Amino acid sequence: MITRFDKLQTELPHPTNPSPNSAAAVQELLGGKFGEMSTFMNYTYQSFNFRGRSQMRPFYDLVANIAAEELTGVDVGKLLPIPDISNKHFPEAAKHEARGLHQILYQFSPEDYPRASEIWNGAHPEDGSELSVQVGAPEGFDPPDLDAEPQLTAPVGPAIDPEMFQDVALRLFPELNPKRKPKAKAKAKAKAKAR
Repeated sequence: MITRFDKLQTELPHPTNPSPNSAAAVQELLGGKFGEMSTFMNYTYQSFNFRGRSQMRPFYDLVANIAAEELTGVDVGKLLPIPDISNKHFPEAAKHEARGLHQILYQFSPEDYPRASEIWNGAHPEDGSELSVQVGAPEGFDPPDLDAEPQLTAPVGPAIDPEMFQDVALRLFPELNPKRKPKAKAKAKAKAKAR
């Protein structure tokens, strides 16, 4: 259903000063309520329910390729009061625009949804550059091979803390606690028998 590549869409340099707050902000942008993954899934499910595909095939192919409702040949800026939050205001986006990536619609599947180019063409609405469809995935970047972080992984080998596991077990199964009062034990036993 989803083609996954072992590449990053953009190059991520190793941070010199890792920041948990910055990481949380990025996670929110990716997977939060209004994040990129939520938007992606919303539009993907809308494309699943696209009606009249045969009559509107180029539009359906466009939506299916980008999983969004966008860049349809109409000058949307003349129809709606869209605020000017162009990528050109962000220096981080400049290197990507300099490579012309903002003009390209990547069509990952060579056979499916081929008619998107009937819509994704003409001049880019911001800078007038030529839009194009490219069959295949972008080149991408290798993900960083980060060192293991013991605080973020399950304990292995001698690092296992038996007291922690015993504490968790007693919370899950309080009837096993030898320090419990006999009355509480009897209640727990009767409750378990009733199940």
